[in-house]
Amino acid sequence: LCFGSLTLGPLCASLPLAEGAALLSAAFAQGVNFVDTAEQYQTYPYIRAALAGLPPEDAARIIIASKTFAETDIQAAWAVEDARLALNRNRLDIMLLHEVRDDADFASRRGAWQLLQQMKQNGLIRAIGISTHSAAMAAQAAELPEVDIIHAMFNQAAIGILDGGLPEMRAAFCLAKANGKGVYSMKALAGGALMHQAKDALLWAFSQPDVDAVAVGCRDYAELVTNLGWLAGEEPTEAATIK
Repeated sequence: LCFGSLTLGPLCASLPLAEGAALLSAAFAQGVNFVDTAEQYQTYPYIRAALAGLPPEDAARIIIASKTFAETDIQAAWAVEDARLALNRNRLDIMLLHEVRDDADFASRRGAWQLLQQMKQNGLIRAIGISTHSAAMAAQAAELPEVDIIHAMFNQAAIGILDGGLPEMRAAFCLAKANGKGVYSMKALAGGALMHQAKDALLWAFSQPDVDAVAVGCRDYAELVTNLGWLAGEEPTEAATIK
């Protein structure tokens, strides 16, 4: 389970800093070690506060993936430095170009992409890649040697998947894994559209063989333990709050 931090910040639940950081801390205490964020989400303060509550060696084990809409090298450099300072980390784990739509969009962000590659070579970033809603773009990224990570739209109803459907996105994931890349999915609940069948939707997402992690947002402790319980094949008491 990847903790999707979008729900914490001003674009979603807008939790108080202490409350959001406590929720992240609870996730860490239960074994979650992967957090998804983005410069647009404005959730770096929550993550930094939660990490500050851990011993340094434990904080270093938490993997953080961020994303940027940068198009130029200068914009990308600012995005990386902003993340490093805001998260209090010398090196970023993962930085992705955010929501790459298609080949033309990727080409228009060449300057930013080249800068991320350079920063990886210089040791400031461990892994780079893209996030996308497009099956065609995911398939293209799966064949690019410089792409380490693909973060893509994937849910059982195929809601929000562009340029193809589930078979095409699944094929892109399979190709990515065959080429040694990491894959983590987004929108397992389709932005809330599948909340009426949340358990089935999440169990489906967790069962996908070529997906390394599923990014799921949560707004409170009940949602957190419910998601983790379902992932572990259990039915936690708090699941009664999630219909």
